[in-house]
Formats: sequence, C-alpha cells, structure tokens
Amino acid sequence: MIPEYKFFIFNKSKCSGIFLSLYGKYIRKLCYYYLIDNSQNKYISTEYIENGIAGGFSCGYQNYFLKKRLAVEIIAGIGKAKAYKKKYIIPQNVPNDTDEWPDYRLAINVGWRF
Repeated sequence: MIPEYKFFIFNKSKCSGIFLSLYGKYIRKLCYYYLIDNSQNKYISTEYIENGIAGGFSCGYQNYFLKKRLAVEIIAGIGKAKAYKKKYIIPQNVPNDTDEWPDYRLAINVGWRF
C-alpha cells in the first residue's frame, strides 16, 4: 500500500483524468552483496535486511468503468529512497555501501469502488 495525494488536471468528472501526485512508502528488503577482491584474493559476502522510506512525484491517468464502480489507473513516477536501519544476517562491512538510491514507480492498478 502506497499512500499518495493526487491533484487532477483537466478533470471533466470528479477523481478521473490525468493527475500529478506525491507519494510515500515504507521499504523492507533483503539484500545480498558479493565482491571478489582480486588484489588480495578475498571473497566478501554479506546479507542484510534493510528498512527505509521513499517518496517522490508521479503522474498518471485514472478512469472509472462499469457504472463508475471499477477504477483503473496507470502510474509512472520517480523519487528517492533512504535506508535508516540495516540488520546484518552475515556480518561484514560492505565497502562503498550507499544508504540512498533512486526509487522508480510504474504500475497499473485496478480497484472496486464501494
């Protein structure tokens, strides 16, 4: 579930048409990092769980079908994600590890309006 605030542009009816939006989301992912260091003949391996948050801008199109009950939307967006907690499963320091990365969003959502 990704909360977002939509601002409809060129809306002929309420809550349908082209929109711009701001979104935010919680991230929890399992990361694997493997590196072979040929200069020292070392193999570095680590696994960790990363928690973070992301936010950004998106745009899309939303419309209703079947007596305004079936909602269909297409969304594309870009933002920035930031990790705030890492829990190492296989402890080892990872060189050049980053805590920020770009966040992309591309979706086709279908929902039923009650």
